[in-house]
Amino acid sequence: MGTLSASLLLPLADELQQVPSDVRVRPDADAPNLEVRGNDDVFQHKLRSIEAYRSQLQIASLVDSIRQDGPYEYLRDVHFRLYSSKKYRPLFAD
Repeated sequence: MGTLSASLLLPLADELQQVPSDVRVRPDADAPNLEVRGNDDVFQHKLRSIEAYRSQLQIASLVDSIRQDGPYEYLRDVHFRLYSSKKYRPLFAD
């Protein structure tokens, strides 16, 4: 690890008590296991935020679709594994 990287990351290592969650916004491959329901104020803010991109042709139909669906989001909480290069080592073995 380079000196700059070490100076930035090592102080954070002591603070990390558990592995962070990996929550997928679009659980296409697997069924969602989390439902989030927003209140009307948050939902209206979300719609206005998306409408800010109205220069893109599909935005109006997207906002209409989201408005019809209501203030629900479906997510997938997946098991998070820290990266390890060991699993790739056999691919390059002599």
